[in-house]
Amino acid sequence: MADRDLMLDDTDLDAFFDAAREASVMPTGDLMQRIIAEADAQGAQRLVPAAPAVKRGLFATALAALGGWVSVAGLATATVAGIGIGVTSPATVGTLGLSALGLSAYSASASTQATSAASDTTYGETDYATGFYDLAVEG
Repeated sequence: MADRDLMLDDTDLDAFFDAAREASVMPTGDLMQRIIAEADAQGAQRLVPAAPAVKRGLFATALAALGGWVSVAGLATATVAGIGIGVTSPATVGTLGLSALGLSAYSASASTQATSAASDTTYGETDYATGFYDLAVEG
């Protein structure tokens, strides 16, 4: 805590500041010699050449540019999912989505013969990849 009895005004503070300006503190010769010796030692260490950089190959450079293995794994997963969705038709994706929700769906493809037995809908083996089979048909 500050001592409230010792109140200084501007003239008292000016006296302290003038005394600080008049006092000149110079480092001793021994201190200056130690500083210069340490600076010379640091300068000599900087002159030692660094180890040559290891040149990375094309694969390692591309992997680093993409963000490492974690990013490449995500890209591979997205690529496989994109190819899977691209091969199947949008109707198949809708059929799978509706069947996952427990709803029935109608597909107009020839291979899809939805049979209804007590509100149970079944699909053929080609319903899950109809896009490929639709593209394979000539005519």
